[in-house]
Amino acid sequence: MYKRQDLGHATVRVNGGPERKAALLALTSRSVDLEIDGQAHTFALGSHWEGHPHEGRPQQVYVGNGGWSCGLDVLTRESRLARVLAAIEREEGVADPEVRSPMPGTVVSVSVDNGDAVEAGQVLLAVEAMKMEHQLVAEVAGTVHISAKTGDLVKADQVLATIHAEPPAGPSESPIQDPTNERKEA
Repeated sequence: MYKRQDLGHATVRVNGGPERKAALLALTSRSVDLEIDGQAHTFALGSHWEGHPHEGRPQQVYVGNGGWSCGLDVLTRESRLARVLAAIEREEGVADPEVRSPMPGTVVSVSVDNGDAVEAGQVLLAVEAMKMEHQLVAEVAGTVHISAKTGDLVKADQVLATIHAEPPAGPSESPIQDPTNERKEA
């Protein structure tokens, strides 16, 4: 069994399968040792470079073991942002009410309190990762619920805040009215 080293960790999903916890144990130019759901695995490693291999980053990394291989796209911050924006456009303007950490890091500031009303684009909190500070903003207007505090260590894609959208202004257009005016939970 490997002695776990903190070289990086993430939650991964392969081909739409279940989420699994993965940790990077060791990395060489020819292999990668990963711990997936508590079990250590060694995979052969290859890459496809755009241009000369000693300049920049690979475009794709291939991992394989036992006769199979899988190509993984190497995402820069810009390419990840482009994918996120494309997904938002595909949703035809629907914004995610969950504010997630873009990478593992530390919460360095929280600008709002639980229950505060926020506007779309308002800074909610900041996460520091790799000596860079990422300000996370509200995608929609509404009431915010913060699930992290200053000093918390967070994982990539961890939900740090949820925004409950404001109901539309004006009278309800629902033809069915609840005479007891009680809230019902599903």
